[in-house]
Amino acid sequence: MVSVIIPVYNGERYLAAAIDSVIDQDYPNLDIVIVNDGSTDGSAAIAQSYGSSLRHHYQENAGLSAAQNKGVALAEGEFISFLDCDDLWLPTRFPCSSWPSGPPLNWTWFLDTCNSLIALSSIRLG
Repeated sequence: MVSVIIPVYNGERYLAAAIDSVIDQDYPNLDIVIVNDGSTDGSAAIAQSYGSSLRHHYQENAGLSAAQNKGVALAEGEFISFLDCDDLWLPTRFPCSSWPSGPPLNWTWFLDTCNSLIALSSIRLG
């Protein structure tokens, strides 16, 4: 299982699209953790509207690093991936056909405003 940690602070404008891009992944075994870092907008209501398809944790505003660390502490997956609340993933973020025993690479896609691929990087896990 891959735990996807989405820290959010006043990200109601983008949060639903970010969550949807995770739910729409080809890889089905995902643990979605939203760490709400003291948002004062509608971010909490958006996260809660997804019900049991994700876990929502609220904390007083402590900054991005603290929110990411809290997400790692709450994660239940063997692998961890981070997504900013204003970013999107393509449905093939985790190419499951190449995972005989878990994800070998962590891919990062850099897209321009027209969703054209600018650059691609990977980090070998394990």
